[in-house]
Amino acid sequence: MGGRESNVLGALALLFATLCVPRAAGSALPAPAAARLPIEQLVRPDGTPRFQPEGYAPLEAATLPMAGATTTANVGWDGRFCSPGMNNDVTALAVDGSGNVYAGGDFSTSGGVTTNYVARWNGTSWSALGSGMNTGVLALAVGAGGTLYAGGAFSTAGGVSAYRIARWDGASWSALGPGLNSPPYTIVRALAVDGTTLYAGGDFNVAGGAAGDRVARWNGASWSGLGLGTNESVTGLAADGHGNLYAGGAFTSAGGVGASYIARWNGTSWAALGAGMNNYVNAVVVDTSGNLYAGGYFTTAGGVSANHVARWNGSSWAALGSGTSNYVNALA
Repeated sequence: MGGRESNVLGALALLFATLCVPRAAGSALPAPAAARLPIEQLVRPDGTPRFQPEGYAPLEAATLPMAGATTTANVGWDGRFCSPGMNNDVTALAVDGSGNVYAGGDFSTSGGVTTNYVARWNGTSWSALGSGMNTGVLALAVGAGGTLYAGGAFSTAGGVSAYRIARWDGASWSALGPGLNSPPYTIVRALAVDGTTLYAGGDFNVAGGAAGDRVARWNGASWSGLGLGTNESVTGLAADGHGNLYAGGAFTSAGGVGASYIARWNGTSWAALGAGMNNYVNAVVVDTSGNLYAGGYFTTAGGVSANHVARWNGSSWAALGSGTSNYVNALA
């Protein structure tokens, strides 16, 4: 799993801090004082939601189904994730094959332990990954052998220079060549792994010294661009395991070909997916049958009504029921 498509957990992560109430299995759910959380717990003073790094529209009302229920079922958040949790926003999560959960974001402590912007949960407790980063992590992905990749706005990882992207091998952080760059503003927003290849997307135009407009590939030794890349930011990436990479974002062309907010790279060239969307794509994910799902700001996909979420079956777009009533920012 990678980047923000990397999981719906990324969008839910901050809610651990506001919703989870540690309790024994089989005990009654406590009745909160009010069913409506204070809006300041969910939205920053400037109106942007606390659970996303970008400026999505503010929540109209922070109403959550919490009031008054009593049950003997073991439901709710796992109490082990609860207090003290992180001291600031979580914006990315990934899980490895051993069941470790990795979290990245704007936090500096996890469970009371110093964990600068990235941490590991082993099922019992949080721990640091070396000395972490010098600023925020926006994307995580796990590769072969449990290698963790992190992308974001940082310039050091574990105290060593690592420009916007780094690798954790279980013991230490290392850079991936010269990293990714686009002065004066560079950020990695999405990661995806396909076999031994790592893909990165975001806002950059140089990858390891080579041209790489907003999307690039790391082969384990060097960076390369994917054709002409895209003309605007890439915010979601997903690989299908058959050589295809799907990218979503704010772009309207990929590889010089018109592609409305979503496109496919087949290893050689970019192609549009039908008529694409009518607005930004924030997240993409592929299921085991090869279907591609996209979520974002859009209300049409392939020219048909699709409120913020849609499925591509390889030849056409289809809505998922009536969709959602507001933006989709993450998928799993």
